[in-house]
Amino acid sequence: MNNSIKSKLNIFEYDKIDENLEYRYLLGIKGDNPLYCIGMNPSTALPTRFDQTVLKVFGLALVHGYDSCVMMNLLPIMETNSSKVTNNNHKKYLEKNINHIVNIVNNDILVCWGDKISQNSNMKDSFFSIYDKLKDKKIEWLCIDNEKEDLLLTQQGNPRHPSRIYNFRELKYFNIHEYYNSMKN
Repeated sequence: MNNSIKSKLNIFEYDKIDENLEYRYLLGIKGDNPLYCIGMNPSTALPTRFDQTVLKVFGLALVHGYDSCVMMNLLPIMETNSSKVTNNNHKKYLEKNINHIVNIVNNDILVCWGDKISQNSNMKDSFFSIYDKLKDKKIEWLCIDNEKEDLLLTQQGNPRHPSRIYNFRELKYFNIHEYYNSMKN
């Protein structure tokens, strides 16, 4: 079953396969100046109930002058334990997820997937595909700075996940091209 709610104010794209398996592609509000956020995988957030990650990125968007925010993820599989998101049986939904991202993005992107990408080949492959399809668009790639030190990336060299921030931090330019090259090697 495919379910879609779209208007100028609300965006929610998902597939519910059965009681135990759901895919969420897009969640948010799209205004005239949206911040698009790419995390690792959706947890429990729905249009009627945001989780802490979605609340934090929406807050970051508003504090930094955006009028709206759309949450997306490298992987669309709704799972609270991201280490369980490793099965390769999701190819059709991974491709659908990438297409949703590529088709909607027309403004700044906050990358915020944390270190799990280093341990998950599906996340890496999704990032590579998204990058390849968006690299020529005139968009600004951003990441969250570290509140304790002036470090943009985690110790493993990845953009910080919103759950690791405790107040509204700065969003800084992120050299996505260098990051892509380092991940490919």
